[in-house]
Amino acid sequence: MLKAQINVHFIASLIIFLGILAYTIYFLLTFNPEYRQRAEENILYAKAYQISEFLIKDSGVPLGWNSSEYKRVGLAATPYLLKKSKIEELKKICNSGNESEIKKLLESFGLEDKGFEIYINYLNGTNLVNCSFGYMGKKARIKRIASLNNAFVEVIVDVS
Repeated sequence: MLKAQINVHFIASLIIFLGILAYTIYFLLTFNPEYRQRAEENILYAKAYQISEFLIKDSGVPLGWNSSEYKRVGLAATPYLLKKSKIEELKKICNSGNESEIKKLLESFGLEDKGFEIYINYLNGTNLVNCSFGYMGKKARIKRIASLNNAFVEVIVDVS
């Protein structure tokens, strides 16, 4: 009498069963609409937050960037202290009406296939920058506060 032997057919059928079970669990998790929607929203919020970080904490690349030569846009002289000249350069890019310039701005933020809106307003409501491009259906919004010329400004970033 043979003891503790496992049949080859048993092992093969166990592997097939575990493979089908793993595929079914993966399928249910990835195609659950509510889960997928929340994941997409989280990605949009992360992108919006990333852009707001670039704008209010970073000086940009290169350090003295302008509307015709930049790799990444940043508006800060120091974190949370915005520089008026950099805001003016961002306005030049946004108001140029040149689609290739706007696409370059999108790429600098890592938004090749998404739309965005950037608003910079004084807290009394006076608008400094109103920049938008692309589809703005479902979107994520991040609002941050920074300082400009001894006054507080609200930096709003929407990503779709």
